[in-house]
Amino acid sequence: MTGHSVHDAVVVGAGITGLACAHALRQAGLRVQVLEREDRPGGCIETVREDGYLLECGPHTLRAANTELVGHLHDIGLGDRIRPLGPVASRRYIVRGGRLAALPSSPLGFFGAPFLSAGAKIRLLREPWIAPHEESDPSLGDFVARRFGPEVRDGPLDAFAGGIWAGDPARISARAVFPELVDGVRDHGNVLRWARARRKSRRADGTTGSGARRGDGPRKRLGIFTLEGGLATWPNRLGELLGEALHTGVEVDELRRDGDAWVVEWRGTDGASRDGGRGQTRARHLILTGGPGATARLAGDVLRPDAHDALESMRSASLAIVHLGFRISDVEPPEAFGVLVPEREGRACLGLLFVSSALPGRAPGGAVTTTTFVGGIRHPERLDASDEELVALATTEHEALLGFEAKPIFARVRRWNGAIPQYEIGHAGRVEALERQEVEEPTLHLRGRARGGVSVPDCWLRGTSCAERIVTAWSKGTVSA
Repeated sequence: MTGHSVHDAVVVGAGITGLACAHALRQAGLRVQVLEREDRPGGCIETVREDGYLLECGPHTLRAANTELVGHLHDIGLGDRIRPLGPVASRRYIVRGGRLAALPSSPLGFFGAPFLSAGAKIRLLREPWIAPHEESDPSLGDFVARRFGPEVRDGPLDAFAGGIWAGDPARISARAVFPELVDGVRDHGNVLRWARARRKSRRADGTTGSGARRGDGPRKRLGIFTLEGGLATWPNRLGELLGEALHTGVEVDELRRDGDAWVVEWRGTDGASRDGGRGQTRARHLILTGGPGATARLAGDVLRPDAHDALESMRSASLAIVHLGFRISDVEPPEAFGVLVPEREGRACLGLLFVSSALPGRAPGGAVTTTTFVGGIRHPERLDASDEELVALATTEHEALLGFEAKPIFARVRRWNGAIPQYEIGHAGRVEALERQEVEEPTLHLRGRARGGVSVPDCWLRGTSCAERIVTAWSKGTVSA
């Protein structure tokens, strides 16, 4: 063994969940170690510079859904890197009959939407008279079809599900992804009454529609934004603050209990670890932040059978991201954020982002860049294609959907296997199994994307809340968190 250490907490995984948790614990004075298999922090947040292009290989933007996230970025010295997207972020398209149709920016806009038939628009007016769903855990597709009609389900909803979760709304649990909406319809009878009650409640507690309190200042109401230099600026900064506490290029081999401590055995991967060889860490608290499948494999010997089964049974969607660069003299991308593609269109991609329109400065002079998303839960086989085949596929999609006749002058492919856990029907039962596990083992914290949301802000909030619970328990002299 080249390393043997004792810590208050050990975090496995240096995605934004693990980094946020470790940073908050360190701020509170606890001794922390973070173990990451890759040679960099950030997880799915990865920014690459190549041939003058600045490429986001994972998420491209953040949404300031809570005021704390923006405050955190200011606290760690990134406030001056924040770049709001502005009006272009609200301009999005959906494909209908092979053509681009603008998505409305408000619910009332759907009555003028060109991608809905007259019958579908009339069907929208019936929503206030539709009784709440009788099933306790309907699929997202069934929930939307019941309230707004099948055309909304098969068009904008399907496109939205593909763009956010790379998933299938026929299998996604409505309660798991939109619990407030499902419960609101149940309690108030329809979406309209729920929305009115929600607005009234927010006015009463002094919050805005974005969740920010009136008077919090403009930095608290950013909406969608990015960071100068790319989103990886954030995890890289957290990695710098963690310093020697962050160990990259290490693979965890074994987890076990030894009295009141967790023992984590790890080794360097292909010599990438700065520690080299093998090491062991003992800690009071163990925080696991990997995907459901990886966590089930790693922690199988210490998990309850129901918690292990809950993680192992959860499907995850895989994605290929194809970056293309074009000469600006050859093409004219829309001045919009992007386009979503419903399954019914039979296209080969889930959607396109018009990166140079939404995020200026991401391509060298005289060029523009786009990002194409391929695969998802419905078409994982498309990731088996070669890089050349995926580039050709993306090029064909640009020609068919945008009328691009020019060939790209730059291309780069990034694959993410099992990147997005699917919160499918029955998800509440799986979450309950994980919660029972943490009650039985209060120093074991399962903080991967298996619950609590899959967006980057969700991950950050999950990490910080975990740290808060540990610090609270520590200050009280207990182990329960």
